[in-house]
Amino acid sequence: MPHIDDRNAVRDVIEGGGVRPLLAHLLGRCRMWFGGDRFTALSGALAKSIGSLRSRNNATPKLLDFGCGNMAISRHLVAIGVAASAFGVDTYPASAIDKEKFDCYRQIDSGVRLPFSDREFDVAICVDVLHHIGVDNSVEVLRELGRISQFVVVKDHFEYGKISRQLLRLADWYGNFAYSVNVPDRYYDRDLWSKTIQTAGLEELRLETPVRIHKGLFGLIIRPGNHFISILSAA
Repeated sequence: MPHIDDRNAVRDVIEGGGVRPLLAHLLGRCRMWFGGDRFTALSGALAKSIGSLRSRNNATPKLLDFGCGNMAISRHLVAIGVAASAFGVDTYPASAIDKEKFDCYRQIDSGVRLPFSDREFDVAICVDVLHHIGVDNSVEVLRELGRISQFVVVKDHFEYGKISRQLLRLADWYGNFAYSVNVPDRYYDRDLWSKTIQTAGLEELRLETPVRIHKGLFGLIIRPGNHFISILSAA
């Protein structure tokens, strides 16, 4: 399986070969040229959000990365001391290329129930994943993350009408096409996000928006107001 050495990549490896690995490399290079590096700003914003929970939980948290992708962000959070450990779950099979990384990974199916006990983790992060699951299907996922962790930190997108929706869809297509990840039909607005949290039985401790993730051309297309980080706990 071809290896993708890009911390912004959706995954480290692409199964099946063909033109998709070449496309992923090309899109990754263009991303850096046009300000699409999301790793630096996003990992910094998440570190700040998780660090703010230290007053509620004195211990350095044990982290679950739901929809972890290549685990670059969660591994970085461990490396800088924001998290004590990180375990990732996603729907793709583990790679044999980096055995150390995938010792802390489990493949899951599309079902909602996660193979962990209640409050097994201190913090669960869910980074740009829920809109791919579907904004109408995310209640059960949030409820399950609230079951297995004390806090849930969600990074996702707000849309503000049809134009911003299509710009977000364009960015999702660009970032995920090589990895065969679906492009969602729509994203959250603030009312839908509030209703989703309430239905999931969670309490929003803080909503952070705008969040500046991209620079350059990407920053002009996907504005800071399209990004949000929500810190949740069991109500």
